[in-house]
Amino acid sequence: MITYRASDSKFRERHSKKSGEPLSFSASLTEGLSNPGYEIYLERLPSGRRASAPHWHTDTDETLYVLSGRVKAHEGSQWIELQTGDTLHFQKDSKNYHFVENPFEEEAQFLIVKPKTENTDVVYPSLNISQ
Repeated sequence: MITYRASDSKFRERHSKKSGEPLSFSASLTEGLSNPGYEIYLERLPSGRRASAPHWHTDTDETLYVLSGRVKAHEGSQWIELQTGDTLHFQKDSKNYHFVENPFEEEAQFLIVKPKTENTDVVYPSLNISQ
């Protein structure tokens, strides 16, 4: 049995590769597991930040579950406000760029769950690269 305690969280601050903009603080909850087939990330999103640059995935669906606070999720020209307990799915190969931001006063926390892949399948339009 492997136990992951909140006090063990090893958050790393993420930054935009293009602009250096500070993004979310992220901690892997599946690091060290032997081939679980999925990845789970705990994200802390301070007020006024985005979790990532706009992007989409060619081969993986991505699920977001809000643990606390509120966020605004964007996909293409649409957006929706999510709050504690809400779940959202970004579907693979939609070619609609998505991202999550926190325009609210309080910090938000959410989980990102997605299948583990050998090669990354993320497409960033603003960087004009695939990763």
